Amino acid sequence: MQEYLVFQSVGGGEPGVVLCKRHCSRIGLDSVAAAGISIHQERGPFASLRLRYFGPRPLIEDNSVRSSASALLNARVGYQLGSVWTFSAGVLNLLNSKANGQEYFYSSRLKDEPENPNNSIANGGDGGYEGKLVHPMEPVNLRLSVTARF
Repeated sequence: MQEYLVFQSVGGGEPGVVLCKRHCSRIGLDSVAAAGISIHQERGPFASLRLRYFGPRPLIEDNSVRSSASALLNARVGYQLGSVWTFSAGVLNLLNSKANGQEYFYSSRLKDEPENPNNSIANGGDGGYEGKLVHPMEPVNLRLSVTARF
């Protein structure tokens, strides 16, 4: 029996369908927080501070594999010069968090890696090795920006 995970694309586009061989689930986030503060005027200086927190969450349906919690703090300061020019500096990952930005649990295999005998294609598997795959957060990052609106 095949399982399908259906998702709605952002922006109201066509829904997508992903074929899942296993670990297809209705997994959600247990705890999420987002907060921010902004000071902005039509002209002159502005600033903002944004915090995003994702708590530990299940990566597979039976909750036996969970992600780590992650928190990210970003800051931005700048100056609005009239209605045309804006100068700003943003610091991403202000606290240099070492957390993972994304975490997944699924089966994968490198191009020349041998097939996993416990997940063989002949037995209906995909030949890959199951495990947690992560994308670490970027280190502290400074962005400078000059914007002209006309």
